[in-house]
Amino acid sequence: MKTLLCFFALVLCSATHAAETRLTLRVSGLFQPDRKDDLQRVAGVLTIKNGDDSGNVKLADVDYDNANATFVYEGESKIFKNVKPEDMSNRIDNALRQASNHTFTILPPGIIPHDKQREVKIQVGGMDCKACSFGLYLALYNQAGVDRVTASFKTGWVSAWIDPEKTSQETLEDVLRKRELTVKKQENP
Repeated sequence: MKTLLCFFALVLCSATHAAETRLTLRVSGLFQPDRKDDLQRVAGVLTIKNGDDSGNVKLADVDYDNANATFVYEGESKIFKNVKPEDMSNRIDNALRQASNHTFTILPPGIIPHDKQREVKIQVGGMDCKACSFGLYLALYNQAGVDRVTASFKTGWVSAWIDPEKTSQETLEDVLRKRELTVKKQENP
């Protein structure tokens, strides 16, 4: 009897995993480590609506180092049946934007190959709160040739992963100066 119960439990778990769809997406707004906690708080369970139907998408994992989040949804439920991954990412994006007051969004996959990226680190004065870090993050992230950005008011450092053929540290420093921030000339950490 015990063996039979274990068998049914295994079949049930397999059926659940077969119906589950995992989708890993790049997320904007992960500009400092504690934003991972913010993302987990607002995206723990997102409600996706489709007409009169609604379903839930769960945040399964956050990879801060690569600005990725993995979402899980039940592929057999009515709302998710026959949904293409690109359509699902749009639905997740809309729900995530609403849940986070537009501080998190889904991004297209990175366009700069990792072997062409170069990390640039800049020490900044005048960045004194999370909102300042977010504004600075957005200003740099929207520059051509920038793949990913982190900004921490706690440490005073900004890191950007760039395509050196399309932008430079000097260009990013100019963007920061235009935002009336002080760019400190020191050795990178």
